[in-house]
Amino acid sequence: MPVSKESYYSQQINDLIDYFQTNLDTGLSLSEMEDRYEKYGYNTFPDIKKSLWKIYISPLLNFLILLILITGIIVVILGEGDTQIITFSVVIINSITAIIQQFRAQKALESLREISALKTTVIRDGKEFEIKTRELVPGDIVVLKQGDKVPADGRIIEHMNLSVDEAALTGESEPVEKRTLDLDDKKISIQNQCNMVFMGTYIHTGRGKELVTGTGVETEIGKISQTLNEMGSIEDIPLTRKLNRLGYILGTIVIINLIILIIFKLIVLSSPLSPLEFNQENSIAAISDSIIRAMNIVPVNLPLLSTLVLITGVLKMAQMGVVIKNLSAIESLGRVSIIASDKTGTITKNEMTVEKFWINEHEYTVTGSGYEGEGQIFNQDNQVSLTDNETFIRFLDAIVLNNNAKLEFEDVKIRLRDKKEKAIRRALGSPTEAALLVLTEKTGLYPYDIKNKYHIIKEFSFNSEIKRMSTICEASEEDEERFVFSKGAPERLLEICSKIEINGTMKELDENFKNLILDIINKRANQGYRILAIAYNKLKISIDSKREDVERNLIFLGFVSIMDPPRLGVRESVEECQTGGIRV
Repeated sequence: MPVSKESYYSQQINDLIDYFQTNLDTGLSLSEMEDRYEKYGYNTFPDIKKSLWKIYISPLLNFLILLILITGIIVVILGEGDTQIITFSVVIINSITAIIQQFRAQKALESLREISALKTTVIRDGKEFEIKTRELVPGDIVVLKQGDKVPADGRIIEHMNLSVDEAALTGESEPVEKRTLDLDDKKISIQNQCNMVFMGTYIHTGRGKELVTGTGVETEIGKISQTLNEMGSIEDIPLTRKLNRLGYILGTIVIINLIILIIFKLIVLSSPLSPLEFNQENSIAAISDSIIRAMNIVPVNLPLLSTLVLITGVLKMAQMGVVIKNLSAIESLGRVSIIASDKTGTITKNEMTVEKFWINEHEYTVTGSGYEGEGQIFNQDNQVSLTDNETFIRFLDAIVLNNNAKLEFEDVKIRLRDKKEKAIRRALGSPTEAALLVLTEKTGLYPYDIKNKYHIIKEFSFNSEIKRMSTICEASEEDEERFVFSKGAPERLLEICSKIEINGTMKELDENFKNLILDIINKRANQGYRILAIAYNKLKISIDSKREDVERNLIFLGFVSIMDPPRLGVRESVEECQTGGIRV
């Protein structure tokens, strides 16, 4: 069946596989990537290239500079060029310096854009790779997780409680549930294409996979971008407008002054009382002198230096890893009086760390920070090992199996001016879930080994209303017991727990016990910890049962206290802002 680019949503999935020559399990082959790039291009919107004049020369020219150059050329033509050597030298030196700085700033920004490019997880040759979104091509199989930005248009081929926030594309505030079904109607609006995902939207809940059908300008957002031609010209920044206004005022004064001086000089020169003869040579000298005197009020360096200062600001910000898209941002920084900053990932590292956990009616402290799996567990001042405790093993099973995060090492440049690469461990998926994997490693056990003990059958993704996530697993052993593991907000999870497990023994979880646990939780929450409660149960009903039936009468295991450590230098930066009169 022929495939139409306008209706990928109505095609049979097998027809799309044949059309894009791909495989749903193994994805594309690495060996064919160059041919794909040649055929489809990269997953980017084409830049409207600015000319060298627009980038480097245009910012240096304004009314004052033009006036200086024009009058200087007139003086040279009149034969008095020696008097303009200093003026021309100042203009040329400042211009060359500004152009060099602008060139360096452009190169720095290009490097930063390369470093800060968004990445996505793709399946190629049967393996998962994290690549830059610009390297996606039609036919790729992309892994989608909660919180991800969809990197390209595609057809849903696998989903688990998948919903997408499409407000950026359609304006609809409610997330759209996505499924793998075929749609027969060939004229369906984007809002109703429930088997498609679109570039620029966000995964609201769940996870899934997409077969990429469109990249770059062939995506829906790419078509809109082309139509609106969003990359229009940028207006002059306020400082430039003010300098131009000053230039017009000074220029007007200069011209008026120049006319008055020339008229006065010529009148004096033509007077019978003048000691000089009224001839061409003396007239040219009088006009040249008038121009030079009139131009003395013009601040030659001001317009060039203002541009030079702003460009230098762009360069310095780039060296600190900040992308400045236009000069107006630098000037705006000088007007800042309040900084409203997100905490997670900005003030903090966004490398969640489990510092404490409560289980078996005891609270334990965990050393180590970030995603490095090195640390010890202490009960008060005594280092302990809990790997022979039945309840603790169940606790680890719960935090590993009900978890979609992964940890990997990557060579990255921490800062632009640091030419050396450093291998750091980073999280793929939720930083909170990654912290739970690191906690498991600190006990001496490994998440991979725990996952091999079970088969994951079904997942109930995190829901912002009920504030929890659950996974149904089946033991790989002969008994094939099924369990549901849950984690979420303590107050919501305790509501659906009827028992608590303490050192392998089940006890009733009455209201008094719940309140006692909540008091401990509130104490830690008031200290700035993020609290995540853990529970489980043996599943005795069908896996096709409703979520509310599965998440009922659970057995409470304990909770973890997670802290996102602040970035190095944050305290000093905040204090510096406050000293400068900036509220944070």
